Amino acid sequence: MATQEKEYKKHQELYGAGIISEAELDTAKANLDNAKTQLNNAQLNLEQSQVSVREIQSTTANTNQAKDFDIRAQRLALESIDLDIAT
Repeated sequence: MATQEKEYKKHQELYGAGIISEAELDTAKANLDNAKTQLNNAQLNLEQSQVSVREIQSTTANTNQAKDFDIRAQRLALESIDLDIAT
């Protein structure tokens, strides 16, 4: 975007000096606006991706906790069976 900003400033100077037309200045402005929009969209996509990653990490952590709980429950069940057999 910095390139488009420099280009637009250059076009403003050229237009002010009467070297280029208003249409050329408008084109440079449109290019700058498009670059800003693209940057904004990229930032939004990044934020959405970061949210998705956090959600996946949270889901994975919850799944791992559930698995750990199931393993502990099965171990307790085995210990109970061992006690029953021993008695």
